[in-house]
Amino acid sequence: MKQIDVIVIGSGPSGLAVSALLNKAKIENIILEKNETFGGSYSKINSERKLLSPKVFNSLPLQEGIWKNEIITSKEYLDYLVSYKDTQNITIEYNQEVTKI
Repeated sequence: MKQIDVIVIGSGPSGLAVSALLNKAKIENIILEKNETFGGSYSKINSERKLLSPKVFNSLPLQEGIWKNEIITSKEYLDYLVSYKDTQNITIEYNQEVTKI
């Protein structure tokens, strides 16, 4: 098995941000996700639901979000997370259950 320096548990926005910053620092990492998709709760909620936080608080490190309105929908944010994962070269292993640390 390939040597990994850091394992990140969970692929919600925080896990994605940590992985992107580790990538920038050239630290080998992988995200373990228990579900079949990434994005945390944003992948499960109604796509038209509006986020209560203003858009300026929703951008992750290394990539600004480009949204048309001050308040964005969960679909817009999930689309941003997809772009973020791809542009930051984040590696995720799905259907992984972490039982002990």
